[in-house]
Amino acid sequence: MRAGLLRKFPSVVLVTMGVCLLLWQTPLIISLLKPTYNSIADYFNRSHAHSSAQTSTSNTLAVKASDSAHKFNYPNLGISAPFILTDNTNPLSYSDWNKIRATLKQGLNVSYNGESYDDARLIYVIGHSSDYDAFNPFATVFASLGQAKTGDTFTVSFGDKQFTYSVVEKKTLKPTDEQGFKGLASNDDHIQRVVLVTCWPVLTTWNRLVVVGERHL
Repeated sequence: MRAGLLRKFPSVVLVTMGVCLLLWQTPLIISLLKPTYNSIADYFNRSHAHSSAQTSTSNTLAVKASDSAHKFNYPNLGISAPFILTDNTNPLSYSDWNKIRATLKQGLNVSYNGESYDDARLIYVIGHSSDYDAFNPFATVFASLGQAKTGDTFTVSFGDKQFTYSVVEKKTLKPTDEQGFKGLASNDDHIQRVVLVTCWPVLTTWNRLVVVGERHL
């Protein structure tokens, strides 16, 4: 009897560990599935005009409800999160990164070098793809960023003031590739670029996935 229980013990441990791992990574799984869910929902709404109108009204109300906060929205990927602004910080600087990291438990981080957001030509929006802290509500906020496509749009809002960007590039860079990050800026002074940055692949810190959006000034 005891020998039989001992033989089953490893299987029980593995199953328990598997269930715990699944529960721990549930937010990540949900984040990765959001774009697919949104695509299905969009198709359904386009096929039913009345439903589409209702969905549009609901989305408008949701945006208005968040006017008082700094907000980032990427509709196609199902990403909607507040952000903390840390002006005159550089995510490529180790000393500044410690300051930026502390804000990622409150949402995304928006950082740039310059006197104001309007004047900055290269802005970084940083978020976790799979933070080890399971209690961080924003631990997987950028997990779906790998499904970004050229032509997608996202917005950065400061209360009633909203800036819209169109995705023009997606690539991976090494965390230490300072020149690669600086090279993401446009050569046109009339274009402002926002770079979405997260660790990649998910569950690693090997690379940085960057999605570049731009708007004409």
